[in-house]
Amino acid sequence: MNILNEAKAERDYLVSLRRHLHSWPETAMQEQETAHYIQTQLDAMGVAYRTVGETGILAQITGSGCAAVSEETGEKSTVLLRADIDALPVQEQTGLPFASQRPGFMHACGHDLHTAALIGAAKIIKAHENEIDGRVLLAFQPSEENGSGHRLFLEDPALLGVVDHAFGLHVAPEYPAGSIAVCDGADAAEVDWFTITIRGRSAHISKPSRGVDALYIAVQICQQLRALTTTLLDPMQPALIGVGCLNAGTAPNVIANEAVFSGTVRCFSSEAQQKLCDGLRRLAEETAKNYGAIAEVDIRHANGAVINNPDEARQVYQLARQMLGEEKAFFTGEPVMSMAGDDFSAFLERFPGAYAHVGVANPANPNSSLPLHDCRFEPDEEALVSAAAIHVAYAMHYLT
Repeated sequence: MNILNEAKAERDYLVSLRRHLHSWPETAMQEQETAHYIQTQLDAMGVAYRTVGETGILAQITGSGCAAVSEETGEKSTVLLRADIDALPVQEQTGLPFASQRPGFMHACGHDLHTAALIGAAKIIKAHENEIDGRVLLAFQPSEENGSGHRLFLEDPALLGVVDHAFGLHVAPEYPAGSIAVCDGADAAEVDWFTITIRGRSAHISKPSRGVDALYIAVQICQQLRALTTTLLDPMQPALIGVGCLNAGTAPNVIANEAVFSGTVRCFSSEAQQKLCDGLRRLAEETAKNYGAIAEVDIRHANGAVINNPDEARQVYQLARQMLGEEKAFFTGEPVMSMAGDDFSAFLERFPGAYAHVGVANPANPNSSLPLHDCRFEPDEEALVSAAAIHVAYAMHYLT
C-alpha cells in the first residue's frame, strides 16, 4: 500500500471537499450544514457513523485483519483520528472564488482543511478495511474554538471505549506546504477565558465627580494585566494575558456606567495558570473598589496544554519522514502552536497520542503564511494530500 500515492489520487476530491466547506462556514455548535455534508460523504463511502450532540459525528471503520491487539485490554486495538469542524466570526477578505458565502464568518483557522483531510483519510482507510485489525474512530468535533466540543466525545467513557492511540492535526503557516511537523512534548498552551464587567455610575462627562467611570477603570485594569506574568511567575516561564475586546459607553458626553472586556490567560503549567487567574481576579476587584466601582470576574477553563506523548510524537515524525522525505518532516522541541490553545489536549490527557501540524506556506502566495485567524489567510491546498496521508499512515501503522 503506497499511502502517499493513494492520497495524491484523491487530490481533486480533497480540494472539492475543502472548497465546499470553506464556502459555507459555521461557528461553534452551529455546524448543522457542515455535519450534514460530512454525513453525506460518509454515506457515499459506506462508513458507519453516529451523531454526537447536535453537530458532532463519530464514524467507525472496523477491520478484519489479525495483527494489532490492545495492550490495555487484550482486545483489538482502537485508533482515534480527530478533526475540528467549526469556523470563526471573521469577515473574509481573500477574494477567492470559493470565499465564504456567509457574511461575517470564515474558516480562518484551517478547520475546513482539517475536515476535508479526515474525510479523505476515511475514504482511503475504508478501501483497505480488510487489511486492518481493530477499529478506526473518526471524530468530527464541533466547537473547538470555544474549547467545549471535546466534552461531547469524552464525558461519556462508553462512547469511545478504550482508545489505544489518538491523533489530531492542525495547519501551520510557519512550515512549507505539504510538510509535517511534530513537537516532542508541550505543543500548545493551557487556556482560560475571562470576562470582566465593571459596574460604575453614569453622569454627564463635564461632572466626573458625580459619576464612577467604568471605562476608565477598565482601561486601568487592562494596562496592568500584562504585568502579572512577570510579577507572579518566574520570568523564564512562558505566559501571556491578552485582552481581545472592550465595550463601554453609549455617548461621547456620558460617563460609562458599565464596561465589559474579555480575553485569555495562557501558559504551560496548571499551577502557573491558577496563579495568574487568581491574580487577575484580585487585580480587577481591588482596582474597581479603589475607584468606587464593582468588578464582576468570570473565568472559564477552555483547555489544558497540549502535551504530546514523546514516543507517539517520534513515531509520527518517522512516518512523515518515510512517506514525504526528510526535507518535509520536522521534529522539534519547541511548541509549534506557541501560546495558542487547542482542546485536543483533552484527548491526549486520556489517551496516548500526538498532535501534528501540516505546513501550508507557499512563497508564491504571501497570504498562505499569514497568522491563523487573519481574514486574508489562504492555506496552500497542496497540504491536503499530506494531511490525509499522515492520518492514514498513523492508523495503518498501529492496526496492520
